[in-house]
Amino acid sequence: MKPHHALRLAFVATWLLIQPPVKLAANSNFDYDPKAPLSEWTVLGTFSSGDTGHDRCLAAMGKQENEYSEATERGTPGSMGYASAMAHAWAQCVPSDDPRLKPK
Repeated sequence: MKPHHALRLAFVATWLLIQPPVKLAANSNFDYDPKAPLSEWTVLGTFSSGDTGHDRCLAAMGKQENEYSEATERGTPGSMGYASAMAHAWAQCVPSDDPRLKPK
C-alpha cells in the first residue's frame, strides 16, 4: 500500500458495506443491478475508526460472500433469494465520504 493510501484509510471516519439494489423485474422475477449508481445501493453495514473499520468491513464482506454462495447454489434464478445472493456477490466497502454515494 502506498503511504498516501494508508493516510487516506486512517482519516476515513466510516466505511460502508454496500450491495447493488435488488428490484422486481418486468417479468415478475427479481434482479439486481450492479451498474446502478452507488447512491442507489443498499447499505448492509457501517464500520468506523479508520484502518480497523476498513478491515472489519472487508471481513464482513467475506462473511456475506460465504453465506450467500450457498444461497445461489440452492436458489432459483429469478427468485428473491437468488437475486439477493447475486447482489451480495457484488458487495463493496466504500468510505462514507465517497462522492459516488451522493445522489445526482
